[in-house]
Amino acid sequence: MKGLNLTGQKYNRLTALYFTGKKTKRGHNNIWMCVCDCGSLVEVDTASLRSGATKSCGCYTRDRMAQLNKTHGGRNERLYLVWMDMRRRCNDPKDANYKFYGARGISVCKEWEDYAVFREWACQSGYDKTAKRAKCTLDRIDVNKGYCPENCRWVDMVIQQNNKRSNLYITYNGKTQTAAQWEREIGLPRCVVAKRIRRGWSIERALSTMDGRNRKQSNVAKLNLSGPAV
Repeated sequence: MKGLNLTGQKYNRLTALYFTGKKTKRGHNNIWMCVCDCGSLVEVDTASLRSGATKSCGCYTRDRMAQLNKTHGGRNERLYLVWMDMRRRCNDPKDANYKFYGARGISVCKEWEDYAVFREWACQSGYDKTAKRAKCTLDRIDVNKGYCPENCRWVDMVIQQNNKRSNLYITYNGKTQTAAQWEREIGLPRCVVAKRIRRGWSIERALSTMDGRNRKQSNVAKLNLSGPAV
C-alpha cells in the first residue's frame, strides 16, 4: 500500500519496524518487518498485519494451545477432537466433509470459536465423556442451521442418523418414521424399504412384503396394514 506508513504501530503482538520493499507472492510491494512481543522478527504483509490475520510470529497459537492443555486438558480430551472436527468441516475447504457443511453455509457461532466456551456448554448440556462410542454425539436439531447452543444437542448415533437431510420419511397409518426406523420395527434388512419406495412400490407393499433373506425374523405380520397409507 503505497504511502501508508505503519512504522511504530502495534497490531496484536506485532509492532511494525520498517518497510522492506519486498513483494508478496501476488506481486504486491507491501511487506513489513515486525518485532513480536516475544522478541522474534517476522515479515508480514500489510493486509494480514492490519486485519489481524497474523497476530504474532507464531507464539500466539503456541501459547493458546498450551493454555488449553493446562486449563482444560486440550488435545487430551475427546471433546476437544469433537470441537476441532466441527470447526474443520465448516471452515476448511480441504476437509472431506466441507461440501456438506461450510459449502452449504453451515457455520460455527462466534462464541464457540473459543474451546473453553464450547466445553462449558457441552458439560452443561448432556455431554458424557464416559459414553461409549456413538452414544454421545453432537447433533444439530435443524440440519439447515449452524452450530450454536440453541440448535445443538447430544444424542446417540441412531437419533443423529434419523436427523439427516437425506432421510426418507414415510407416513403410514398416521405414524411417521424414517425408512430406517420402519425397517428396524418390521425386521427387514437395512435400505430395503427405501429402495422399494424409490422403485415405485406403494408404501403398503414396501412395508408388508417380507424379505426372503430375513423371513423368519420379520415382524411384517404384526403391522396393522388395514389403514390408509399417506
